[in-house]
Amino acid sequence: PPMSVANACPFDVHVLLGDARTWPPKRLGSETDRCDRQATVRVQDGYGGTWEVPPDGSLTINPLRLDKEGYFHWYVHEARKRSVSKERTRPAWRQTDIVEVRRQRGEITWICCCGSP
Repeated sequence: PPMSVANACPFDVHVLLGDARTWPPKRLGSETDRCDRQATVRVQDGYGGTWEVPPDGSLTINPLRLDKEGYFHWYVHEARKRSVSKERTRPAWRQTDIVEVRRQRGEITWICCCGSP
């Protein structure tokens, strides 16, 4: 039978039904950046969401949408310096639509993946 989906969230909700994405996603490669070890890192997913990556933590952002220039955007908040720096990373792979973020010490590793067929 047909179904209805209602969105009560203040942002777009993307729903995929069927086999529109491959799992596990194809690993494309990785990029690295640096930040203060204790800083708060927040990554924008390109759909209006912001994801916080704790120090020495990791998370997967799925889906991720690159901007028209091929970047995703992220922020570093350093409480000690009372500063926020806006950063951006352009993966070497334009088909990146999933990113696994790993923070260890002062290094950020962006593992770029593609979940689209």
